[in-house]
Amino acid sequence: MKVEKKITGMFQENCYLVISDAATAVVVDPGDDAPLLVGRIKELGVELKAILITHTHYDHIGAVDALREAFQVKSYVPAGEQEMIADPLKNLSGLYADVAITAAADELVDGGQVLDFGDGLRFETLLVPGHSPYSICYYMPGSGCVFSGDTLFRQSVGRMDLYDGPATDLLNNIKEKLLTLPEKTVVYAGHGLNTTIGTEKNTNPFLTEDGLWML
Repeated sequence: MKVEKKITGMFQENCYLVISDAATAVVVDPGDDAPLLVGRIKELGVELKAILITHTHYDHIGAVDALREAFQVKSYVPAGEQEMIADPLKNLSGLYADVAITAAADELVDGGQVLDFGDGLRFETLLVPGHSPYSICYYMPGSGCVFSGDTLFRQSVGRMDLYDGPATDLLNNIKEKLLTLPEKTVVYAGHGLNTTIGTEKNTNPFLTEDGLWML
C-alpha cells in the first residue's frame, strides 16, 4: 500500500489517495481542485472504491461530488454531520468561501465501525469530536497509519472554537482515541506535515503533561 498526498485549495488541505498493491484506491478528504484529483486518479489507472470524509468543514469536501460523479463511488460521511455537508452555513463555506459548497452523504459513519473495501483497504473508525461535532479518524492497523483530519496535527491540534462544546473535549478525545494507538503509527493530518503518534504523545505542546493544555 502507498499513500499519496495532494494539497488542495486556499487552506492547503491535505487530500490523500490510499492505493493498494492491487491498484484499488480510496480517497480521504477531497477538499478542492477536483480536476487535479480526477486527473491524477485516472493517470494512476486505479479503481476508486470510496470517498472517506473525516469531517464536513468546506475545505475538506469541495471535490466530493465531482469524484462521486466521475467514478460512480459513494461518500462516507460522519453520522451527525449529514446536515453540515449539505448546508453552506453549517459547513462554513457560506461564511468564508467565495462560493457556497455542498456535497452528498451516501453512507453515514460512526465510531467503532470497520470499513473494508478489499485489497487491504481496511479502516477502523474512531469518533474524535471537538474540532467538529462528529469528527471521524480512519485508522489502518494493518498499514500502521491513521488519517486524523483536523483533530491532531504535527505539534498542534485542531481549532476548538468552531465546535459548540468545551475546548477540553478535543484534547480528551485525542488522548483517549489517538494517543492510545501504537507509537509508530503514522499520522496523516488534514493540514501540514505527517507525524507519528509517539512524537505527538511525547512532544506536542497541547498534549504533554507540562504543555499548554495540561488536563
